[in-house]
Amino acid sequence: MANSLTKGSWPAFLKWISEHTDSSWVFRGHGDASYQLVPTIGRPPAGRTYKETDERRLFSEFKRRSKMLLQGAAPNNNWEWLTLAQHFGVPTRLLDWTNNPLIAVYFAICSGDYRQNAEVIAVRTSAAEFVDVDNLEPFKLKEVMFFEAPLIANRVAAQSGLFTVHPEPGSPWNVPVGEVRRFQISPTKRDDFRQRLHGIGVNAALVWGDLQGLGEHLRWHFSNGIPFASARTGQRFDIPTPGVPAHPQDQGI
Repeated sequence: MANSLTKGSWPAFLKWISEHTDSSWVFRGHGDASYQLVPTIGRPPAGRTYKETDERRLFSEFKRRSKMLLQGAAPNNNWEWLTLAQHFGVPTRLLDWTNNPLIAVYFAICSGDYRQNAEVIAVRTSAAEFVDVDNLEPFKLKEVMFFEAPLIANRVAAQSGLFTVHPEPGSPWNVPVGEVRRFQISPTKRDDFRQRLHGIGVNAALVWGDLQGLGEHLRWHFSNGIPFASARTGQRFDIPTPGVPAHPQDQGI
């Protein structure tokens, strides 16, 4: 079995990607290597514990209040409603994953506390682990399963998104050892990774696929003093020396 944990630089990450290129692998990035695979509804504020009654009430309230705000057709089933809720930041029993490791590493290095190791997780999947959304309900599953995200927004498509749905949201998902690989990025390498991603066109404008993402990308350009290269003007593209940002960002997935 391959080593389940790898640490290193950008070239090491590219080598790691090359070892996970078949379509059975899916990826997730987060800004703290100590993070456990627990969906947002299973991480209530300090002093509170997860209760399914609270989750169902929150989900019902989202469905009730959002109908008048929807643009276009309403979701057809609870899978689509959950996807919409997750998309707009409502705590759900879903965890975001992607088929694209470059999207995963973008989220890893751009979220969490910049003083911590960031991490990308690769999990091997099989067809049997994908839920039949036409015949099963998200609140009736007995085990963690995957499902393809309905393309309800630009960013879902841009992120090659899919989800796991967790029947016990308050408990970490312990993926079988032989089916998971991890790549960690030290705090001092975060900026270098982001600049490398920018160089191949992976940035907030691409990842979010909307005006919010474009605004974030332009803010990053301005904050780091990176000029916009232009073939017409011959302007040189100078990348600043990597360094750990003064203030940690907190914009995880």
